[in-house]
Amino acid sequence: MRDGETFCVKDINQMQPVTDCSGLHPDLPSGTYEIRPNHFHVMKVYCDQSTSGGGWTVLQRRRDGSTDLYRGWTDYENGFGDPENEFWLGNRNIHAITSQRQYQLRFDLEDFEEENRYAVYSTFNIGNASSEYQLTIQGYTGDAGNAMRDYTASSLNGKKFTTKDRDNDFSLDNCAILRHGAWWFRSCTYSHMNGLYRTDEEEVESTIHWYTWHNRRALKRTEMKVKPVL
Repeated sequence: MRDGETFCVKDINQMQPVTDCSGLHPDLPSGTYEIRPNHFHVMKVYCDQSTSGGGWTVLQRRRDGSTDLYRGWTDYENGFGDPENEFWLGNRNIHAITSQRQYQLRFDLEDFEEENRYAVYSTFNIGNASSEYQLTIQGYTGDAGNAMRDYTASSLNGKKFTTKDRDNDFSLDNCAILRHGAWWFRSCTYSHMNGLYRTDEEEVESTIHWYTWHNRRALKRTEMKVKPVL
């Protein structure tokens, strides 16, 4: 961009939508934009333009407990919440985005002491509805530890999505009910971004947690976001 020029957000919104947030002009600020994945409908997403080079399409956010995430299969399939606040983008939408090319997944985590950690997985996608949104995830780096696994150290790679009304985990009981929120569970797992929002420091298995950082102590803020692997 030359000196004296400005980049108009309105003009971008009137153009043909990009397929994910990585297609936005890098000078655009973080915020809600329209994207249109290949062979799919237009959707509104939150684009993170500041973290690690920008261009991240945000899939999920927790920040204040204002949105109830103890929901059933249909809600998690279609998505719910506010992209500017707490939300789940929807498994249909996540599949549409991540089936276009190879994507990396980033978790940004913050505790109640305002300490921050992150985890990045170099390969991430989820399957379509007939696969029950089966997870593909590999290649951890970061400083939060690899919590996308269960208590036996088995990866969640290949696991199907579980909600309170559809049990696809390996536990005798439904982990989405036990952990009060949907996720890719194996045996109720080391990570849970969709659990109860709590402000105390008591360790409770149903809270939002990342076990390899804070065991099961509740987290204050979380974001999940994807960007194509270059």
